[in-house]
Amino acid sequence: MFQISFFVSGAFWLQEYAKYFYGVSTVLSLFGVIYVLNRDVNNSFKISWIILFALFPIMGILLSFLIHSNSMSKRQWIKLDNSVKKTYKYYKQNSEVANRIKVDEPELFSCSNYLNKIGGFSTYACEKAEYFDSGEAFFEELIKQLSKANKYIFIESYIVSKGYFYDKVISILRKKAKEGVIIKFIYDGIGTIAQFDKEDITYLRNEGIDCRVFEPLKPFLSSSQNNRDHRKIFVIDGTTAFTGGVNIADEYINKINRFGHWKDSAIMIKGASVVSFTAMFLQLWDMMDPNDSDYNEFFIVEHKQPELHDGYIIPYCDNPIDNEPIGKNVYLQIINTANNYVHIMTPYLILDDDMLSSLKLAAKRGVDVKIIMPGIPDKWYAYLLAKTFYPELISSGVRIYEYTPGFVHSKIMVSDGIKAVVGTINLDFRSLYHHYECAAFLYKSSVIKDISSDCEQTLKKCTKIFIEDYKRLSVITRGIGRILRILAPLM
Repeated sequence: MFQISFFVSGAFWLQEYAKYFYGVSTVLSLFGVIYVLNRDVNNSFKISWIILFALFPIMGILLSFLIHSNSMSKRQWIKLDNSVKKTYKYYKQNSEVANRIKVDEPELFSCSNYLNKIGGFSTYACEKAEYFDSGEAFFEELIKQLSKANKYIFIESYIVSKGYFYDKVISILRKKAKEGVIIKFIYDGIGTIAQFDKEDITYLRNEGIDCRVFEPLKPFLSSSQNNRDHRKIFVIDGTTAFTGGVNIADEYINKINRFGHWKDSAIMIKGASVVSFTAMFLQLWDMMDPNDSDYNEFFIVEHKQPELHDGYIIPYCDNPIDNEPIGKNVYLQIINTANNYVHIMTPYLILDDDMLSSLKLAAKRGVDVKIIMPGIPDKWYAYLLAKTFYPELISSGVRIYEYTPGFVHSKIMVSDGIKAVVGTINLDFRSLYHHYECAAFLYKSSVIKDISSDCEQTLKKCTKIFIEDYKRLSVITRGIGRILRILAPLM
């Protein structure tokens, strides 16, 4: 509104002074461009900001100042850093496992070393992991595990929507709370904005369910409002954990029909690695409401690293306030080290230069790169944006498929039968740069064959996309997609 007022004033009221005001806007644009070019950010962001400064200099400068100078993010970082320090002692890297990896698994060691050095995440000998190729299969096992809880239950979900899924979970939580089980529940303030209100929170708390809302919508501008909690974490007694794409809503288990058949996935892990998911949850919980209490009671289970194990697992998370895109870098590590194949499922395909170049180069090296996308999208603009990448990828040898029955919401990447990621991280700017996310990296675990098999079975229900399919789109549709792509990093 300030930008519009400025130009209207210059055109109608300032008259002979208009040229000076337009001169000022030009100078602001120039300073904005110089500022962005000298920032240590991804080139895709630089291009978007430069265009924004050129078209709307005043709004662009104010928005840039708000995002890059906002004290909220700085305070968040201090809180999160303090929370991490409180829990880190519980999941420090086991030296025996680290030495074993360094000697026997040099390919894993590079990724393990990065995640431990940058994020403090430990690598564990994988004791048990089970992959679920649908929201329905995940839901069935989740209900079983929640019913077994006798110490505590932690739940973190981006979306919580009332219905069959919600009612079933809440009925178990209410019962467990009466039995003395500690219940902690986090949901995102924007992801659930149309579904929950203060009365619902009050009800849950009265039932013994300690509930916190991550960054509820506030009536003022803040860069922190752009950083959402997109994670999905379920921890039971510190011995079982789940993560994946499934939120607490009926469409994720196909109880209601939205965008055709909903294809999702999740993973359950047991053993020592659950400690990391427990810590991840408590770090965000503590960041939202810091206190002096410790969390010893939630780490009472002593996990020994087994001699006989099923590969390795690294639970990890990513946040938007430390300027380290961990989720993106793990994906790049998998793509860049692939020898035979990389298969990907993602609901969104909005790539920065690094990711686009790595996918194209992998295909040119002879790696079988397949990307499975939704056949029925949930967001029209994301769908148009994704399609603008199709010609470049396909011409480089990447094969793209769209899931004919409906919407793909899985976030998985699997390579060469030995590496895989299952989690909450989409291939778009929001997940890779703006959201709080989490995932599990698996190496030489038997569960990887189930993830590969899921990709192969899903491909049988897909339509292969060719460059000609993109060319058949209307000029207007392609044009809108290209315009959106310019500003995609800021969306």
